[in-house]
Amino acid sequence: MFFAKSIAQLYDYIDAQVTALTESIAELKWYDRGDLTNYDYQSVDLTKDGFYQLLDLSAIIGTGKKLLCIRVRINDSAGGKAAKFRTYGNEYETNMGVAYTQVANKTCEQNVWVYCDIDGKIEYAFDSATWNVIALCVRGWFN
Repeated sequence: MFFAKSIAQLYDYIDAQVTALTESIAELKWYDRGDLTNYDYQSVDLTKDGFYQLLDLSAIIGTGKKLLCIRVRINDSAGGKAAKFRTYGNEYETNMGVAYTQVANKTCEQNVWVYCDIDGKIEYAFDSATWNVIALCVRGWFN
């Protein structure tokens, strides 16, 4: 915590914080993959047993920690099933992205946000179910 001893010191502190924030925002850049013709991953490419699996995205996004936007398209025969995504190496399910099927045999689509690790890896888990459709597409990322 910062305590200013004078107004001048407070102004200097605020100026330094604003400068640092401005420089950080200027470095933030969105990388859009554009108009893709195919999904990156389909059901046959993925394990669907309810346990977390490694997904190495470095061939798509390169390396370095990034915030990814993944388009998730799912459909299962029961409804109420989850597709979960988290940073590779994370242990808990608090800070992750999740997509759910709402009802049986109804396709659900949404964007899920997840951080990859420094090597471009995430983890995913699909509830054990009869999945009719699973399609994933990395739409883009923030560096």
